Amino acid sequence: MKPGGTRLPSSGSRGAVSFPFPYQIAVHEAPVFGLCRSIVVSLLVGAVKICMAAAQPDLPDMNTREPGEMYAMGVMLDEGAGFKPDGRRAFEWYTRAAKLGHAESMNRLGLLYLRGSGVPRNAFAALAWFRLAAAKGSLTAVNNIALLRFYGFGVHQSYSAAAKLLRMSANAGDADAQNKLGAMYDSGLGVAPDHRRAKALFLKSAAQGYSPAILNLGRLLTQGTGTETADVFPYPFSDASKAAATHDSTACITYAVVPTSRSGTTSYP
Repeated sequence: MKPGGTRLPSSGSRGAVSFPFPYQIAVHEAPVFGLCRSIVVSLLVGAVKICMAAAQPDLPDMNTREPGEMYAMGVMLDEGAGFKPDGRRAFEWYTRAAKLGHAESMNRLGLLYLRGSGVPRNAFAALAWFRLAAAKGSLTAVNNIALLRFYGFGVHQSYSAAAKLLRMSANAGDADAQNKLGAMYDSGLGVAPDHRRAKALFLKSAAQGYSPAILNLGRLLTQGTGTETADVFPYPFSDASKAAATHDSTACITYAVVPTSRSGTTSYP
């Protein structure tokens, strides 16, 4: 019974309470309110997406036949320099430049295939592009082929073959190759251990401002020798675009998962 003596109407034989008409209206309109709430939320989410899209700068409409400019566009899309990273579109720009004989674009295509960025991961395709780039004179591509040999990606694994390729680049003055070859001499992988030669290679690379070599040289001087296999190349696959763009000898590093080492443990650079 309601306060004031008014009896609440009942419904059914079980005595279930049936609320007066205004309450029934509220019950029936609840789904409508829920629908309105969903519409408002959807509108807000859409507004946020529009604002984010407006904040994202559009790619310039480039009609260029210059492979260097095509390569630069690919790098911007690949690394997300001012744009959202887009491996598929980076692949398109690199391919256009590679068809015109641009060596570093060929190397970058190899890296895309190695990472599976914008294209299916394919170590064999990566090797093919690295070889094309190396044939065009890219020492960075030679280094990457050496690393495929070192880790056994798409090729027969061979430390000695990796050292031979790195020696070619190191003799040509490539800081990355000097550092990596120094690490192999320090560890005795593919070459006879030679800590004096390792130190000399680290020094040559460090003199060019290559930061991994500076770190390796410091470790060699303070902690001795005997690097583990998994730590020989903490920065595996690289490209020279950042060095070329900034006049800095530190190469732009591309990380990749390293396969199982001789000890049976998987290492990640």
